[in-house]
Amino acid sequence: MLPNTILNLVADLEKIQTALDLRFRNPALLELALIHSSYLNERPGQGLTSNERLEFLGDAVLGLFIADRLYLDFPNADEGTLHPLPFHSGPPRNPDAVRCLPQDR
Repeated sequence: MLPNTILNLVADLEKIQTALDLRFRNPALLELALIHSSYLNERPGQGLTSNERLEFLGDAVLGLFIADRLYLDFPNADEGTLHPLPFHSGPPRNPDAVRCLPQDR
């Protein structure tokens, strides 16, 4: 049986969907997206999974869109200039990369 906090979350997700006038195709993914690893660390043994894998996937998809945008916006920039740009969750490998971008937009 799910803990009361998760049961309350499921009820809240239903309210959110109603308020937004939309239906998620897979409400389990929405629930998973809202479970942070810190929640699980504070409440071990509940048989739940954190959203870290979804976060990884989201970061990868976002990186793809940003890379595409940079590729289109800076047609004369070479890979060495574009590659270290900060389009991931960590710090850029080259903090001066943004300042060095060609101004050919």
